[in-house]
Amino acid sequence: MSSDVAIDVTALAINVTIPEELRWTDTRRGEEFLLTTLNVRLLPDVRLAAKAYGRPAAAPPARTGAPYWMEG
Repeated sequence: MSSDVAIDVTALAINVTIPEELRWTDTRRGEEFLLTTLNVRLLPDVRLAAKAYGRPAAAPPARTGAPYWMEG
């Protein structure tokens, strides 16, 4: 690869599994979710966005639920 080639990075993200003892619950659209995974993205304008994924709190562990968004 030549040093005069421009690289255009359009996305940067990390996924983090939340340890069992640090997981929390939240309610969305009247349903309680146990949040299990975080996705943190660097946005093009240099802000961070975090998305927490989970499953309905009453569901068995194999079922996944809707994401919960936080931006800041």
